[in-house]
Amino acid sequence: MDIRLLGPVQLLRSGLVVDVGRPQRCLVLAALAADAGRPVSTETLIQRVWGDDGPDHARRSLHAHVSRLRRLLERHSDEQRTVRIVRRVEGYVLDLDSQQVDLIRMRGLLEQARAAAGDDARLPLLREAVRLWRGEPLAGLASSWVDRIRQSCWEERRDVVVAWASAELSAGNAPAVIEPLRELAYDDLHHQRLVTVLMRGLYATGRSREAQALYQSAYDQIVKNEGLELDPEMMRVQVGILRGDLDVQAPQHRAPTTSRGQAPSTPLMVGNLPPRADSFQDRAEFRKLHGATGPGQTTVLTQVVAGLGGVGKTQLAAEFARQLWDAGELDLMLWVSALSRDSVVSDYVQAGTELVRAGTDLALGPENEAPERTAARLLTWLARTRRRWLIVLDDLAGPADIRDLWPPDRPNGRTVVTTRRRDADLLAGRNLVELDVFTVAEAVEYLYRKFRDHPHLADTEEAVRGVVTDLGGLPLALGHAAAYMIDLDLPCSLYRGRFADRRRRLTELFPTLDTVYDGYSHTVATTWALSIEAANRLPPVGLARPLLEIVSSLNPNGIPDGVLTKAPTAQRYLAGRVPRQPTADDIHDGLRGLHRFHLVTHQSGMIRVHALVQRAVREDLGEVRSTEVARTSADALLEIWPPDDNNEDRGQLLRANAMALQDNWAAAIWNPDHGIHKIMMRTIESLGTAVQLEEAIRLCRQLSQQAVEYFGPRHPDTLILRDQLAMWLGDAGQTQEAITSLGSLIPDMVAVFGRDHPTTTAARRNLGYQWGQAGYPAQAVAELTTVLADQVRVLGPEHPAVLTIGSQLVYWRSKTGDTAGAVAELESLVQLATRIHGPEHRDTFDLRGLLATIRAQTVGYAQSVLEMQQVLDDMLRVLGPQHRDVSVLRNNLAMHQWKAGDGVAAAAVLQDLVTERMKSHGLYHRDTVATRHGLSQVLVDLEDFAGAAAELDEVIKGMSQLAGPRHPDTLHRRYELACVYERMGRQHQAAEDLQAVLTDQLAVLGDSDEAVTATKEALARLTGGPAEPTAGVAAVLPAAGSGTGLAVRPSG
Repeated sequence: MDIRLLGPVQLLRSGLVVDVGRPQRCLVLAALAADAGRPVSTETLIQRVWGDDGPDHARRSLHAHVSRLRRLLERHSDEQRTVRIVRRVEGYVLDLDSQQVDLIRMRGLLEQARAAAGDDARLPLLREAVRLWRGEPLAGLASSWVDRIRQSCWEERRDVVVAWASAELSAGNAPAVIEPLRELAYDDLHHQRLVTVLMRGLYATGRSREAQALYQSAYDQIVKNEGLELDPEMMRVQVGILRGDLDVQAPQHRAPTTSRGQAPSTPLMVGNLPPRADSFQDRAEFRKLHGATGPGQTTVLTQVVAGLGGVGKTQLAAEFARQLWDAGELDLMLWVSALSRDSVVSDYVQAGTELVRAGTDLALGPENEAPERTAARLLTWLARTRRRWLIVLDDLAGPADIRDLWPPDRPNGRTVVTTRRRDADLLAGRNLVELDVFTVAEAVEYLYRKFRDHPHLADTEEAVRGVVTDLGGLPLALGHAAAYMIDLDLPCSLYRGRFADRRRRLTELFPTLDTVYDGYSHTVATTWALSIEAANRLPPVGLARPLLEIVSSLNPNGIPDGVLTKAPTAQRYLAGRVPRQPTADDIHDGLRGLHRFHLVTHQSGMIRVHALVQRAVREDLGEVRSTEVARTSADALLEIWPPDDNNEDRGQLLRANAMALQDNWAAAIWNPDHGIHKIMMRTIESLGTAVQLEEAIRLCRQLSQQAVEYFGPRHPDTLILRDQLAMWLGDAGQTQEAITSLGSLIPDMVAVFGRDHPTTTAARRNLGYQWGQAGYPAQAVAELTTVLADQVRVLGPEHPAVLTIGSQLVYWRSKTGDTAGAVAELESLVQLATRIHGPEHRDTFDLRGLLATIRAQTVGYAQSVLEMQQVLDDMLRVLGPQHRDVSVLRNNLAMHQWKAGDGVAAAAVLQDLVTERMKSHGLYHRDTVATRHGLSQVLVDLEDFAGAAAELDEVIKGMSQLAGPRHPDTLHRRYELACVYERMGRQHQAAEDLQAVLTDQLAVLGDSDEAVTATKEALARLTGGPAEPTAGVAAVLPAAGSGTGLAVRPSG
């Protein structure tokens, strides 16, 4: 399947046009296809289709168009590759190979052509790119976005045509290019390269007069009317036409002449170009450096190569300079050490002296002239010479050091700066090449090349990749580690063992500078020391180092800056390291100082830092101080952790930082006097809230074992961890293990805390919950009735804890089929909540919502919708539209609307709610997954099977991530998806999926489960015979309750 945008919007299958429908639907398809494979938000789609002032019904119309496009794509997709529209956190995604969209393919072909070696390889790519054009882009469609994308396409087409025509001219095919170029050039005389290529084509086909007239028109427009300069290449072509000696098939720049009209003298290199590294690694940034200064550039950009110390900036610039020099593209190459202003001026003076000796027309002043004046003469000469020059300002310490010393911007000149800085005034108007560490592939290739004469050191691929991970892909560290391993004949696996030993300092894991040379001027242990000192001198003076100390204890891949700017504990630590109490602005400025030196990356409230920088800082602190800093970080992290975990990205970030502390600083987490640090309990709670059940279980098991080792089996923290473990085991479907574990835990808790202690009561409530999860609601009611009686005895009948247990009890009572009893109890609980909390408390709202939900069984869904709407109106008035409780009730209300017969309205609400929850909670938060499952049910009822399948596919991904791929609820969602495929007419796929579901169900649930029976019946219906499971099924999980199994635990 292909999508065409370069002309009228068309959808093609096997070369045949498929009717998309009315223009607005074509525009929705185009708006998705322009970013194929990438998410486009609902708001962006509405803006693209309707503009900034879209109608009130735009959102609903968009959903309708997307549903129809889904069905269309589903019906016409190739068998090998289904094209779908799927929903992601950020928006809708047209899920197909982006090369199936002609606009994106044209861009890709142009990039490939630019990277190709020679016209023989370039020309076929460009010919194909030109053929993709069919007329006005998005013809027949109208919106402000269409106008913008259409203009952009015209400009891209011009670039493609110019590149194609240049290649055709070099191949001797001048007649083919004239008309396509004429069509473009006379409408855009400002595009000098376009005009120049047409001039060459006209000359090659014997139309020199037309070429000269074209030149005169461009000259009048550009020079006379607008006062701009002409491209030297255009002038060179004009001179060649006048002389009659233009070589059309060799358009590359000729060697320039001097102001005296003579060929320049021998090319001159000034300065100490670093030697080539023995294993120089080609990188994408190197190609970017070349691409911005390739042949035909009319405006030469000053390139700033910036990055952390040790990422290879100098080697990259040196290789770039060396390649230009070796290719004969330079007449002057000047390598300048930019560590200080004096060193820059000194190298400029040396260059001026060398140029005079070489016989150029550079005129220097008297011998006693001030060096800065001599440097200024050099810069003036560079601004007027026609010689091709490159100046590399290496390791620039700061922008102030080269104020008034920047080389001029000239078409025949190039400037490359390497620096650890990224100050705004340094980057203004210049092209930034941000150099990071090696990618994994680059780093692995680099190490194998380093070990080419010592292959036994790369003992396993896993060990080589492990070294890359341990060293964070830092080129300096990898180079020095390889030298260290070669010197000691130490294989990668053994080196990893030494690196993991925290008693070894970095100085013990790399060679000293006098034993290795690869172009770096520092060792791993010292390379950042100067940057830290320089950052620490920036205002607010003295704050950068203590900030980096706290950052060194946390997760290198992402630290919320609120740990430093908002946490009182961190601010107290910082106040003890600087003369005065730092403000939030001081802390922000200190972070930006670290950012300017590439010691950290501080963007959008997030801090990132290389793990080796962290280790170097910790080693300077020492073990005792590092543990103190880690405790400070743990306290600070806990202080900024919000009480809810509705945003999954934020929760994941905070958990990653807590685990970094647990993994690296056991002494900060386990305290014999105070027990386990509360940050770990908060991490477990967060994992459970996000329904990361496997991770929650793993962490609970790990911490429970450690608690026994540190504190003993009956320490309060050990018992609480065991209770948490049972909770998450039950949610993961392992209810039998949870019930057994609680059965042995509760007597231990009674012995340690007493029967009526809140911790013991929580474990007893947990046991009742697990009985319900296991499918025994009557047993849950019996257990919770006892707990409730004890709580009334201890706390009195009107305590908030009584409300909490009562709501849990009534939930399970409704599951036994006693709806009347559940309704009566709930009515009493609502009255109790109103007396305790008042009518506008969230607990009162929750109970009213639960009452309306359960009453639907007796009064009907239409009546329950009215009751739930009244509760929702009250909640919106009191809590606001963004509150999670409001979102939950909106979801439940929409499902009741559907059951009351209004599926269209329910689908619209659920679609909006899915979008909101993906943005606020995350793609696979349990609330998002639950809403998408409800939406899939409604879409099936509306016979939008393609939409339902797309939602269920995402639900299954979410359930697999949250509860595991073989959780009973995940298996049931897979069963539902197979049934939808059957409704879509995809019987073969439905049968295959049902067979796989049956195999897993038999292993997890056993042959007698109702779900297994249903799957067998569906499979028999499709295949016309009994179904047999396939072999090879792994571990068996106990059965869990029905439904999602993930949202039935009452709050509290």
